[in-house]
Amino acid sequence: MLVNIKQTHTCRSKELEKNTTVSSATQASVATAVAPMLVNATNNEPWFQSRVTLGSILATLGSLNAILLDLVNGGGIDVAVMSSNLAVVIGAVYAIYGRWTAKKPLF
Repeated sequence: MLVNIKQTHTCRSKELEKNTTVSSATQASVATAVAPMLVNATNNEPWFQSRVTLGSILATLGSLNAILLDLVNGGGIDVAVMSSNLAVVIGAVYAIYGRWTAKKPLF
């Protein structure tokens, strides 16, 4: 019984190979259309094209700017503002680290 199933599968796969000829132009257009999605899904885009990296860098710069302005102006350290800005910096740096070390998508 196992031999018959295997032979039937082999015959059907040969029939499919004969009936499913795809032109090279179609293959090229499909490859061109799928390539950006594949690069994004596998986390292979350059860092400057990653929205996660750019957003994290901007968040870090904005929070560091606020921290430095508070320290330079000498108006005293407001613990709530300082801790909020430090939390943003730590979260953004962690997001950058996670993005750059990711080898595969989460889902």
